[in-house]
Amino acid sequence: MNITEFLEARITEDEEAAKTADSGRWLAEGKGITFEFYGDEFPEGEAQLRLVSDTNANMNHIANWNPTRVLAECAAKRAILSVIPATREERGKAQNQIVEALAAIYRDHPDYQEAWAL
Repeated sequence: MNITEFLEARITEDEEAAKTADSGRWLAEGKGITFEFYGDEFPEGEAQLRLVSDTNANMNHIANWNPTRVLAECAAKRAILSVIPATREERGKAQNQIVEALAAIYRDHPDYQEAWAL
């Protein structure tokens, strides 16, 4: 797998996660929130995530990463990749740095290769 294929796969994963997320209103009101997952403990039709007050910074961060924004970011990453050659040999130094910077976002993924590090 090359770095471009790696990026395409990660972008697709992000898109799929955003597409399956609740598309309701993602708002930041009052105090911050963190999510706690409760599996099947809640009756059918009730939320399986409980919001817990924390800090405004956490709440704003979570609200800013709503599915609409994630899908827009995925489209932007794909637009960048569409104008950059697919192989390292075809890319210039600046283009390689751009692709490596995009890949660094996913550094914790098991398919990430340290050779791609900036």
